[in-house]
Amino acid sequence: MSINDGSCKFFFQTFYLDFHTSLVWRVGDVWCGAGHGSRKGNSRRRENGETIWDAMIWVLPLGIIGARLWYVLNDIIGGGDQLYK
Repeated sequence: MSINDGSCKFFFQTFYLDFHTSLVWRVGDVWCGAGHGSRKGNSRRRENGETIWDAMIWVLPLGIIGARLWYVLNDIIGGGDQLYK
């Protein structure tokens, strides 16, 4: 497996990864983790598992926006021209 210029070659198949593809996978991972945490909170600790879902309404969008702002600000401060290509 090798990753080069946004493409990932896995055996004989080449996949192209970009920001949106990565975002979809991460949102899916977070969704699965929240579901697992909700079930564990209900069964082991006798806590309300809905608290995790209520927090996800705020945490997920703010995390995505914050990560994107971090990327843009680091590029601007670093003097890069990535935004202008």
